Amino acid sequence: MSWHMFLMLLLLSVASAEAKPPRRNWYGSYVMKISRETIIRLRNFMMNIGDLLGLDQCPEHYTKYVIGDRPFCYRFYPNLCDDWQKVRDFCQYEGADLISLTEQNFKFFRELASDLTNHGCGNGSFWVGLTDNKTEGNWMFLNGEPLSLRSSIWSSNANLENPNNDCAAMMAPNFYLVASNCTTVHSAICQIYLNP
Repeated sequence: MSWHMFLMLLLLSVASAEAKPPRRNWYGSYVMKISRETIIRLRNFMMNIGDLLGLDQCPEHYTKYVIGDRPFCYRFYPNLCDDWQKVRDFCQYEGADLISLTEQNFKFFRELASDLTNHGCGNGSFWVGLTDNKTEGNWMFLNGEPLSLRSSIWSSNANLENPNNDCAAMMAPNFYLVASNCTTVHSAICQIYLNP
């Protein structure tokens, strides 16, 4: 049995243990309700178990990235169009998070993003896991890595001086990072770390 199948069985057993009685939906079938937080916690738990067991396979529809950095899986969602938090919630629901880029892998992801300019939310831009919402001007990736304001992956007109721009996106047409208002609508790049 694959560990993804094991996760699904675990989710079903947790649903019954959450003491939420099954209810009938409109067409008569019984439905068990699992809280979204429980699903996210279980997916993250299973990813950690997978790392411990050396299961370095990416989930379906994710692609493995192994060049130079710590290996991870990624997936572009050009048709997922929403604000930063809702897009991040979606990634987390998948057991992932918004991507944390490095100067070493940025060129690779920039080229992939530029191939998707005719898809998605109209402007072809993608949210990444970078924000300064805790301390203005202190940009941190979701994996805890800081990004200098002098980094070469910022666009020359990155709008960093606007205090209302607390989230970062790879912005078309050149796909360098730009500070954006977190309520703006962009697509997503989700990332799942693997055990090195």
